[in-house]
Amino acid sequence: MLSGIILASGFSRRFASDKLTYRVLGMPLVEHVVKNCLDSKLDEVIVVYRKIQINEYLKNYNIKCIKNENAEEGMSASLRLGIENTDPKSDGYMILMGDQILFDSNDINRMIEEYEIHEKIIAATYKGKRRTPVIFPSSYYDRLMKIKGDEGGRSILKDSGNDTIYIEYDSIKSIDIDRMEDVDKVLEYLEE
Repeated sequence: MLSGIILASGFSRRFASDKLTYRVLGMPLVEHVVKNCLDSKLDEVIVVYRKIQINEYLKNYNIKCIKNENAEEGMSASLRLGIENTDPKSDGYMILMGDQILFDSNDINRMIEEYEIHEKIIAATYKGKRRTPVIFPSSYYDRLMKIKGDEGGRSILKDSGNDTIYIEYDSIKSIDIDRMEDVDKVLEYLEE
């Protein structure tokens, strides 16, 4: 069983408004990510959110929405909260960002298929640089639960050596939307 955890507790400091509720093609960014996850081979989807509007937008989907009361502690608080709320039978956690709307169900499934073959950490890359999403086997549970601050799973990836398989993706697939210009890039790509 593989759990998808969408991190949606950020503060959108570089964006003109709350980016996760910003509408692209008629729906909030985070909803695109949820739909991509639900269309994939993930067995469960969990969204860790900060703003109540996100829960409202997603209430009609068959997912778990968990409010992060400690979002100011950084990404690690969201990561831990998501992992704590996975099904006990989960043997891995796919960590996704709530603003990576171009990483579609086919991309997610490609990572899942690699995970099913190798049962190692599976990480997306662009030009050799680690990006999200990342799949961590449940054997990393204790290490993931000790992460602090805004580092996410970077320190684990850095130390994982041969226990990680990297999958190269186009830059646009791994774009996270931090500024309005990023929305323009996404829309350009979708119009092609």
